[in-house]
Amino acid sequence: MTQENTTILREIGGLSREQRALEEDTNPTNADGADDEYESMKQQREQDRLIAVVKLQARQVDALKAEIAMLRTKGGHVYAGAAAASQM
Repeated sequence: MTQENTTILREIGGLSREQRALEEDTNPTNADGADDEYESMKQQREQDRLIAVVKLQARQVDALKAEIAMLRTKGGHVYAGAAAASQM
């Protein structure tokens, strides 16, 4: 019984290898292109994330510029006082 099971398992292993080889032959993009496609998607997500960060930073810079302009119109002493206080 053990010999029969061993024979059957070897046949299954051989057929599995043959099936894998046939699948790679009929659909080569899964073998080689899958990693490239994954990397491309990963790079696109990273690029989208970085674009979002840059846009957020641009909004923050604009807000800071507006705040600086507002403080300057109130008088230089307010602007200079805040800078001097932060150095202490």
